[in-house]
Amino acid sequence: MSGGCPEASTCEELATLRQRVAELEARVAVCDREDTPRCDEAQELARIERDLVAGLSGARTSEEALDLSMEAAMAVAGMECAGVYLLDEAGNVWLASAKGLSDEFVRGVAYYDRDSPHGRLVHTGQPLFLRREEFPLGMLQQCEPEGLIALAGLPVCHDGKVVGWMNVGSRQVSSFSPWTKDALIAIAAQIGGTLLRIQAEEARARSEAEFRNLFENMPDTVFVVDRQARILFVNRGVRDVPPAKLVGTSGFAHIKPEYLPACREAFARALQGELSSVVIEDIYGVWWDCRLLPVPRSPQAERVLVICADITAQKAAEERAHRDALRLKRVLDMHERDRHMTACEIHDSLAQPLVAAQMSLEAALQRVRQGHFEGPEGFEEAAELLRRVIAEANRLMAGLRPSILDDFGLEAAIDSLVNEGPPPSGSHIEYSFQLDVERLVAPLETAVFRIVQEALHNIRRHSGSPRARVMIRQQGDRVHLDIEDFGVGFDPARVPA
Repeated sequence: MSGGCPEASTCEELATLRQRVAELEARVAVCDREDTPRCDEAQELARIERDLVAGLSGARTSEEALDLSMEAAMAVAGMECAGVYLLDEAGNVWLASAKGLSDEFVRGVAYYDRDSPHGRLVHTGQPLFLRREEFPLGMLQQCEPEGLIALAGLPVCHDGKVVGWMNVGSRQVSSFSPWTKDALIAIAAQIGGTLLRIQAEEARARSEAEFRNLFENMPDTVFVVDRQARILFVNRGVRDVPPAKLVGTSGFAHIKPEYLPACREAFARALQGELSSVVIEDIYGVWWDCRLLPVPRSPQAERVLVICADITAQKAAEERAHRDALRLKRVLDMHERDRHMTACEIHDSLAQPLVAAQMSLEAALQRVRQGHFEGPEGFEEAAELLRRVIAEANRLMAGLRPSILDDFGLEAAIDSLVNEGPPPSGSHIEYSFQLDVERLVAPLETAVFRIVQEALHNIRRHSGSPRARVMIRQQGDRVHLDIEDFGVGFDPARVPA
């Protein structure tokens, strides 16, 4: 670990260990050169503890720190095996790491309840240095198959509180020198802070990874922005824009201008600690239903979490439904106009001539009853009226849905309208039909047919035009119908407002 320690207590513990190394090195400097073994032992202890200080300062994982601590303790005591226990929140003791021990032995000593003899021993916080003959019966039964003849039990502390326990054992060395005991106690006492610091960093890294994994796998797109709406994080890109190109830019820069006022208002409410929402369309053509959450939730929110659900497909469906509703309304309006037109046709073309025929017949019958029979001439007028009514009825029925429209299509049906009956003297109707499809849907064909039929009927009856033009053409998914005459008409400017 370069730089300073993240926790002051951990720094203090490493400083204490460094101070002990300095004291050992001072002892080496002034030791009696005639007592060479003692000087060599002090020098080796100083080297081991110095290496441990450097190792713990750079340790990045709890496994690495535990391994370094056990290696140092084993080297100090000249022993072959070690294990480190940690405490859970309930105070139970579990084996976090072990070296030089058989799998069977490790399984047997992997966990102790807080209230078990071993658990109570750990919580005393007192170091133990035992030879084989000093082992309690339960410990002897566990250690004998493993061949252990000496065992040191050392509390691992942090801020004066026991957070773990280190055991160091040997199958060959049966005792501990005073210097060795001091060194083991010092090592165990000083690694607690480092272990907790590393565990806290690992927990934070796991939490961040889980947090990021959660956001990256959410179905929604999640933004984190600061008070200036600058994007600090986004869990995925938008369309073809990757997250790296979004981060650092203003969130407002990606929103269509017409939605910016509503978006700014929702963002301002979020900065005041309120939950807000807004529906917007971005410049990439994506519709979003956005929920804005202040972080923290207070009037001094430093960040805003924006959770955006892509509702583009929903918007498209709504637009299609809206268009379908308008289309249906137009069809219904068209049917209503047809009914009204049919009623007018019946009134003008059938009802009035029938009334006239009725009156003519009644007049003739009255004359016959009075003995004034004038021969068949008296009925000729009524017969002529009835013939006209029958012809008009046939025309009206054909106009409602002519068989030629079903049998031959719209082009032939319009052609029949253009050419039906003798045109007014000197008149000429130009006709152009340019559609890319053979047939239209039945309601649309009927609508076009009826419009042309009524327009030509009015041209023939009222315009006095020498010529007229009917043009039907397709433009994209639309049908354009142009009907034009060159008759008397009227001046739109002279129509009263």
